[in-house]
Amino acid sequence: MTFGDDDGPGMLGDYVRGFPGEDGRWYLVDRPPTEVKVYDESGDFLHRFGRGGEGPGEFSLIRSVLPLEDGIVAVLDDPSGLKFFDAAGNLLREARLPFPPTSNGVVYADGLGMVIAANAPTPERTGLPLHVVDLDDGSVDLSFGSLTGEYRLSDVGGASRVLAEAAPGTVWAARLYEYRVELWTPDGLERSLVRDVPWFPATTLSTLAHGWAERPNTILSGVATSGSQMWVKLRVADEHWESASDENPATPDLDRFFDTIIEVIDLDESRVIGRVRLDEDYSNFVGPGMIGRTAVTPAGSVRYEVYRISTTTPGSGQVTTVPGFIIDRYSLIQIGIPDTAEERDHVPDTVHSARDSVAAVDCGPARTRETDHVVCRHSACSPGHRGASF
Repeated sequence: MTFGDDDGPGMLGDYVRGFPGEDGRWYLVDRPPTEVKVYDESGDFLHRFGRGGEGPGEFSLIRSVLPLEDGIVAVLDDPSGLKFFDAAGNLLREARLPFPPTSNGVVYADGLGMVIAANAPTPERTGLPLHVVDLDDGSVDLSFGSLTGEYRLSDVGGASRVLAEAAPGTVWAARLYEYRVELWTPDGLERSLVRDVPWFPATTLSTLAHGWAERPNTILSGVATSGSQMWVKLRVADEHWESASDENPATPDLDRFFDTIIEVIDLDESRVIGRVRLDEDYSNFVGPGMIGRTAVTPAGSVRYEVYRISTTTPGSGQVTTVPGFIIDRYSLIQIGIPDTAEERDHVPDTVHSARDSVAAVDCGPARTRETDHVVCRHSACSPGHRGASF
């Protein structure tokens, strides 16, 4: 599927991100990220809403769009805006978050609600990267997601996480600068998927790249799940990144500066069952087995292209697809599954899985706890309160 027109209000700017709604509509944000453009499931432009500014229904810098039920759309805006619109783009209400949101750090999780990954600068929530947000006023109902209750100085990215849907009451949270995807509940860490591969060393403050003139760090930039499969998107340096940087030091061609690696993980077996490296920079997952990218036509018009990811079983010709999508409208990215031991040697296929009993901190007016040397500092706690052990 392709979005974007050559002229008129359906034209797109650079660096487009797409967010599909359950009603078949697609919500696109480009540059400058101060409005949302709405398209139907055939790629036809419908309308747009929002504009740059600080007034009602206006945006400073859109971080993410989260389509909800009944055509309602939540838009997260810097520095701390949470704004809700109806299907026609009319502003319903606005709320203020106690922290700035990030681009990939929001998900609507069954059994929890809206979960946002962010650094909440209040004493009772410091060190807890995941926050369940009240949709009425933007306040935080619950914070969790840390084993220690504090960030290490070496944690590049701090509280930033890439979030994805999981079973009810849980959420997948991936760190940006290391191959680690964690399954969290408010009661603690359920599972960790850790890939130890030479092409993705964990980034520290001393190895963090600064600017386009340095080789870019590998980043885990996307996670999507469906059933027993997980798709992981990684942004890695293109082999021509130096020439791309030399030609345009201010804003290099991202397709020449970055490559994209997509891996498919079988969650039941904790194994990588497919992998592909693409010579372009893909922007974001738009659902399980679906990914988007910004492209430019020969005439110079910008398009947002959506691709379907599928895996093939060697020798069978069978293609595994994700249910719930109209697949014939999408171009296909095909991921082969290694068939021989020699081929598998080129794809490290073990994901270390550990189910931990260590609890995270759940800190709220109704639930105050101290777990694993983490003292609950919520104001509702009585002096000396130790809570329950999990």
